[in-house]
Amino acid sequence: MFLKNPSIRRSIALSVLSITVIVLVAIRVVRTQRVEHTVAVVPPALVSPFHVTLLEGVQTQADEYDWNVITQSPERETDIEGQVAIVEQLVQQGVDAISINPINANAMIAGVTTANQMGVPVFMHNLITPIAEGQIVEYIGYDQWNGAANLAAYVCEVLGQKQGVAASDAKGKVFILTGIPGFHTNRRTGGFKYGLAQNCPEVKVVGEQTAEWEREKALQVATTALQQHPDIDVFFGNSDEMAIGAALASQQN
Repeated sequence: MFLKNPSIRRSIALSVLSITVIVLVAIRVVRTQRVEHTVAVVPPALVSPFHVTLLEGVQTQADEYDWNVITQSPERETDIEGQVAIVEQLVQQGVDAISINPINANAMIAGVTTANQMGVPVFMHNLITPIAEGQIVEYIGYDQWNGAANLAAYVCEVLGQKQGVAASDAKGKVFILTGIPGFHTNRRTGGFKYGLAQNCPEVKVVGEQTAEWEREKALQVATTALQQHPDIDVFFGNSDEMAIGAALASQQN
């Protein structure tokens, strides 16, 4: 998702989650069959438009098969232990399959192990890098490093057009809003920096700070960043919620 505030000439808020993944969880069946199943979907939380949209797609697909969908998640995307507990509880309830977007893939090994022991098929969505242990039926997602690198290339194009120069000659200052430490933050931040270096090396990162995936914290962090660096050209958020927070900060400053 790309967010731009037209009233602020040098503020562009980006989110690396530009791809909406529709998760098809559970056992494959022929469309003509009407076998009742209960499948569970466990996102990190339900505050991000990405996760809300994804679940709408899941429900639409489930309705076609007359399946039941259970959705549970922590209130915040920082509650690693809470998400693992939810997975273990759903498995104990006897769901037929479960799809998880883990906050922390290593921590989720405990939940995956429980599901494996109970014979419940496990899918991972918004993740394609295999976890260290446990049996996963399928990983559903996209290359987050390359996705972020492509967004960086787009930033170079936008700044180049604004400055009347080639993308490779663009100059500017970027501030990065990161999630909590872990796979998603590392891949998205690393890929974005790589993309800048490859496509417009004169665009520099002047700061980065976690906003823990949350809009309000991103608003606060971006507001402070603008006070310290009023000439910031671009905010890059590791998630849509943080990008929205940065856009709001740009509107207010």
